[in-house]
Amino acid sequence: MNARPSSLPWTRRRFLGVLAAAKLGVLLSACGRDEPAVGPQYEPAPPEGAGGAWYRLAVHPLHNPTKLLQTYGELADYLGARLEDGGILLEGSNDYAHFEDKVARRAPHFLLPNPYQALRALDHGYRVIAEVGDSADFRGVFVARRERVPATPAALRGQVLCYPAPTALAATMLPQLWLARQGLDVRRDTESVYVGSQESAMLSAHRGECAMGVTWVSPWRAFQRTHPAEAAELVVVWETDPLINNAVMVRDDLPPALIVRVRTLLLDMATEEAGRALLGHLGIARFNPADDARYRDAMQAFLADYVARVGDLP
Repeated sequence: MNARPSSLPWTRRRFLGVLAAAKLGVLLSACGRDEPAVGPQYEPAPPEGAGGAWYRLAVHPLHNPTKLLQTYGELADYLGARLEDGGILLEGSNDYAHFEDKVARRAPHFLLPNPYQALRALDHGYRVIAEVGDSADFRGVFVARRERVPATPAALRGQVLCYPAPTALAATMLPQLWLARQGLDVRRDTESVYVGSQESAMLSAHRGECAMGVTWVSPWRAFQRTHPAEAAELVVVWETDPLINNAVMVRDDLPPALIVRVRTLLLDMATEEAGRALLGHLGIARFNPADDARYRDAMQAFLADYVARVGDLP
């Protein structure tokens, strides 16, 4: 087990130092982008004096940067502290497109993508080693102000709906397919506005900037905890059917022993006290076994139906 230079987990300790200097809540951002960065950009780096190999874990924008660090920084620390030599560096992204660009460039060593991003990552040499939580939780939810609840999906014709991003599977693609199955032509009958994050979609609905905000179960639960006053003025109107949950993936050029070790740590997390506490913080019961074939099988029928009813894939 690697010794850390401080009792505070290094991932969070380094971030807090950067935050104090910049006074901005921006998470560790990708290094090596070709285009000029807008705003502060932070490169993940191991703590001073640390040896061994360090691996980058990139998580798609499930939350705002500060919340993402608070949640998945602990996971990076947990895994890194249990590796024989080296550790895990948590890396955030500005938005979904930024995350997907990193995947296409094979920049991170480990990924936590949504299932659609996972399917794309397979083409870039990443492999699935686990599913994050249970598939039953991976479903989209439509939220609206209590006084603005539409009677039926047909009432959304001519209305604005706020989504996190075009490629947000549970919070955009699943709900758009659900609306299409209810008889709406999503791209003609409604206006889709992509606001950049799950939280922004819900806040946009609360502020009355759209008829409905669209998100998924996990961010809605978190929003109820972190924004209780706003959440009390919103109501879940409809939910989609579930699909497969987010994946954990590894780049295919990593040492096989490392891949086996990380997969084992994830799957065994629920068997020890520290692991169970972390799972509770992540809002899941466990990491489940999964492989490439499971994601291909789960996504094949969904994507075919999406193309037939909604249109071209984003």
